[in-house]
Amino acid sequence: ALFDEDRGRIYCLVHAEKLSYLVAEKAMDILKFLSQGRKYYRLIIICSSEGEEKSHIIPHLFLYRRPLNPPSNDDMKGIEEYLHYHITQQLIEESQSQDNRTFDVYASCIDESHSQIRIVTSYQSGVGKSLYIRRMKDKLTRKLKDSGKISDKKSAIPIITVPLHGPVVTSDEILSILQEQTGLKQGSSISNMQQDLKTNYNDQNMAKDVSSSIIHLDVPQKVLRSIDDLLFSLLILKGLSNSSGQIWRCLPTQLYAIEITLPLDNSYLLNYPEVQRVLTLLQVLPSVKCVGPYDSAAESQNSIVPIDFVEVQTPMYQRVYQYLEKLDSGSREELETFSYMGILNDNYSDLDCIHVILRHTGLKNPTWKEVRHFVWFLNVQLNACEESSLMRR
Repeated sequence: ALFDEDRGRIYCLVHAEKLSYLVAEKAMDILKFLSQGRKYYRLIIICSSEGEEKSHIIPHLFLYRRPLNPPSNDDMKGIEEYLHYHITQQLIEESQSQDNRTFDVYASCIDESHSQIRIVTSYQSGVGKSLYIRRMKDKLTRKLKDSGKISDKKSAIPIITVPLHGPVVTSDEILSILQEQTGLKQGSSISNMQQDLKTNYNDQNMAKDVSSSIIHLDVPQKVLRSIDDLLFSLLILKGLSNSSGQIWRCLPTQLYAIEITLPLDNSYLLNYPEVQRVLTLLQVLPSVKCVGPYDSAAESQNSIVPIDFVEVQTPMYQRVYQYLEKLDSGSREELETFSYMGILNDNYSDLDCIHVILRHTGLKNPTWKEVRHFVWFLNVQLNACEESSLMRR
């Protein structure tokens, strides 16, 4: 395939420094034999500068060595557009052209851009990343039920969460979690399992159906130095292998959601090149940013996750809001006899509800988690007052 001049493709060998001496020597012998008398082929060998001295291929090809210049803004934009097509537009075309007899639910249909990859970021914890993932799961569950993938006889899994623990994460650890959550036995072929799932998941003895699942990776900051290769393999190369040779192949019907808290500008983590590589990769992939309540109410950008008004309209929030609103209005006598009736006020506004609650939290810049804890505690106290005959005398 490398010497097929009609295709004009560029072939890449990534992480050449990881090849053993025998494999590298054999590869060079084959390359020299096949390239004799041929000029019009394009082969790029990528080697990490940190492990260059360990590479057995680089000495053979030293004359062809070229420095890697930092990509320009135009280069990054071109890379982003190329990836966007392959993880978004191409999937849309495939889903529209698939045979009705082999109908598959593409998990990307619940994404706002129909992307197979979604990076969910924030600069602090407790601002709604997990809630955003949970809403994605709820949407996909409804889609799977409507398509018959979830019923009394069929049970597809809408989401698989892979929590990463540090400080070092390996492909063995990730594949072990995937094996455990999918019900695949140790030692069996992950690659073959995923192909069989499309037709045999109805069998009770088979592994669980994950062909239309959200694969959710929860990435803490402490593992950022060890996941650059893993994320590149999983999100770009569409596969991940462990030390036993087992391969997890990403299906086009799956959606990969990466939940990550980014380091601040003054964080020591930015001094490590491994972390910089992770952040550069995330920049060219579809992403949304979760922010605190004040920023959510002030900003309206497409990349900012909007306020979850479904949560705000629940009785827990509404009881607290209506009591605090009457407290702010100064009607103390009405407040003493007031009871929450489970209905919205006239001229009710979700943003007004948020602003009133934020004003009373006593925190300068609270997170959504802190706001929810405040609302939960106050709601319990107010509900107890409503049910107390002593307080109503």
